[in-house]
Amino acid sequence: MRETMRIEKIVARGALTAVTLVALSATGDAAAQQEPGRAGPELGRPLPAPVVPPPFFRRAMDRGTRSPDGRPGSRYRQPWSQYEIDAHLDPATARVEGSERVRFANLSSDTLRTLVMHLHQNLHRAGTVRNEAQEITGGVDLERVAVDGVRLRPRGLGPGPAHTVSATILSLRAPEPLAPGDTAEIEVDWTLTLPQSGAGRMGWSEREIYFVAYWFPRMAVYDDLRGWDAEPYLGNAEFYDGYASYDVGITVPDGWTVMATGALENPRDV
Repeated sequence: MRETMRIEKIVARGALTAVTLVALSATGDAAAQQEPGRAGPELGRPLPAPVVPPPFFRRAMDRGTRSPDGRPGSRYRQPWSQYEIDAHLDPATARVEGSERVRFANLSSDTLRTLVMHLHQNLHRAGTVRNEAQEITGGVDLERVAVDGVRLRPRGLGPGPAHTVSATILSLRAPEPLAPGDTAEIEVDWTLTLPQSGAGRMGWSEREIYFVAYWFPRMAVYDDLRGWDAEPYLGNAEFYDGYASYDVGITVPDGWTVMATGALENPRDV
């Protein structure tokens, strides 16, 4: 078997050498026949294939939200949300209790029958798909979910408005579809236990320092290309978030210092 394989390789090389010699010979003849002082034929530069926009981008151009040159179209709108959040951290147990009200404006041209939020802390819930092993804390415990004052039951517990949790995605079936230009008010009460080491972005040390990230339910982006960004969070990855304003209150025991982005509104009280 080894002899045969070696012979085949030698024959292939010999054939390649022969072809190369013939090609060089033909090139030499052509050069010899060329009239002196006359330039050879110009070879044009190969042009790349045309860029074909994907179907979802073509649909967006037809709607006027995108342009062929990459600029936003005349009907392009940025998604927008407004958050009011109150949260309490218990350093002794690493437990967070939170309550939030989110005003989500449907600035798209579509009627939204479902609203989508991210529960990134469910990365630490048993059974959640993830790209590497993570500490299990139980994830996010939803105590109350409501849209426009109507409480949503967990899906499967009866007809009507409901919510569904799938890994790190929370889907809301609102009492009424959200028409273009309308605003929905979403209320969520939740609790969670912070992991000691959370996907490289957060954690705590000796119950004395807490670095807290992606800790509240967050609106998913509804964009003009693909609709809802309902991709689950699998661990170390960049986030795709819309624009929003935040009014956040954080309560901690006496003696603790809170550091966060934003403007402090009650410096005399802390």
